[in-house]
Amino acid sequence: MENGTSPSTNTISTGTSSEVLVPVLMVFVLGLVPFSTYQLVLRAFYALQDTRTTFRVNLVSVAVNVVVNLVLFNLLPVRWKIPGLALGHATSYTVGSALLLYVMSRRIGGLGGRRILAAVGRMLAAGLVMFAVTVLVSRGVGGAFHPGLGRDLATVVAGVAVGAGTYLAAARLLRVQELALLLEVVRRRGARRAQG
Repeated sequence: MENGTSPSTNTISTGTSSEVLVPVLMVFVLGLVPFSTYQLVLRAFYALQDTRTTFRVNLVSVAVNVVVNLVLFNLLPVRWKIPGLALGHATSYTVGSALLLYVMSRRIGGLGGRRILAAVGRMLAAGLVMFAVTVLVSRGVGGAFHPGLGRDLATVVAGVAVGAGTYLAAARLLRVQELALLLEVVRRRGARRAQG
């Protein structure tokens, strides 16, 4: 080997890589609602041909991302540094969404804030339930298999399947109306394809 290094020192083991990846994905789950909200409201501003506001909010979001990432990366223990970067990303979208919603609300005379907050709260609650169940499933599956590609694949497939099912069940129990609308759209498209 060149420079006296062995292959094991240049690569991360499969077990270690999955131990790094799973917490990052779990933290990103928390940012799904703010990210989706940000993208939706961003398009509303584009429809109004207002790119100046979106540019300013983007600058603030990027600044929040950088500051939170620097703080968390320097304060968190080594194991949580990379998930901390994901949390900084989620935080920046949360701040960006809040700013865009505030500006849009002032511009059009209100957005029905209580109704939106209630809906976001229900979606966030469903997301937290999904997060908790996904953590339990990933730990259960991870402990049932030997380290390697099979365990990683089983962890991802089980996590996605159980996580999606849990989210749908929790959203239904919490009466998330947006989920009912989405399922109705999917049902109608399926009916159209079956007819055509």
